[in-house]
Amino acid sequence: MLVTSLPGIDRTNLLDTLQKVRTDLASASSVAGAAHTRIYAYIGWVNDSARALAGVISSADVARLLWTESYRIAMSSLGNLVHHHAEAALDQLIALEVQQRAKAFDEVITELDRLIERWSGPEVFVVPDTSFFIKDPTEVDKRDIAASLNLAGEPIRLIVPIVVVDELDNLKHSELRGFAQRTLAIFDRVLVDPTKPEVLRDAANLTKECGVLRGDVSIELLLDQPGHVRASIADDEIIGRALAIKPIADREITVITYDTGQSMRARAAKLHTVKLQAPAPQPKSMLPLIENDQCCSSKVTTLACSG
Repeated sequence: MLVTSLPGIDRTNLLDTLQKVRTDLASASSVAGAAHTRIYAYIGWVNDSARALAGVISSADVARLLWTESYRIAMSSLGNLVHHHAEAALDQLIALEVQQRAKAFDEVITELDRLIERWSGPEVFVVPDTSFFIKDPTEVDKRDIAASLNLAGEPIRLIVPIVVVDELDNLKHSELRGFAQRTLAIFDRVLVDPTKPEVLRDAANLTKECGVLRGDVSIELLLDQPGHVRASIADDEIIGRALAIKPIADREITVITYDTGQSMRARAAKLHTVKLQAPAPQPKSMLPLIENDQCCSSKVTTLACSG
């Protein structure tokens, strides 16, 4: 479960806050005494936690983690606590809810720890949109992506939001089906385990083929976590995923695209943005030659460094 931190919140602060909220839940759930004492301790924990988390994560994540149906039932039932049976029933509901909240926060903290470890390497992190895969005839595993990014020997990590894969799937029955099918076949071949990053092109072959020093290019699929609600526009969803990665990876995130609208969205979000120029259309007789080219000649037309 990946939470979205607020701008300016670093991953250490985020992790510390989540861990404190989880510790406070354990304290609130162990309060001794009558049932109403535990009920009020739980409600107090929710309110205190909401104040603490509101300063570090999005309001949508606060609502998902805290403002549950059980909390609403508890709040609406406070007036009935004078009745012994109502108090006992609510106490049982809260006990179950505490278990669920503990599980939810444990999952968030575990996922955050895992991603911090995964995203602490030296790579340049790049989030491509769908246009990156369909507006260049060269297959993605044959491109010199470093050249498009004005990089030299730095390793590159392509982090592909799952919404991009879904968009490519939807293009399989369009005039762009050839580009989509080839890209999806590469994803299928390289990402044997879709939960782990894999090498797309290794540094030795890239350096040999392109004649200049290159680093590894790896690829990682960013899956939707349980409870994640996508933005209604796919391009906005991609920007949102890039913004969620940035504080956890503790580095700049580059959005790479051929589309002007997406470039503008990324720059407005203060993300480092590379807008590529689509290669000129080639005669059909030339396409096999282009597709087998080992080093892509895409040109960078806009390189905006914001934020």
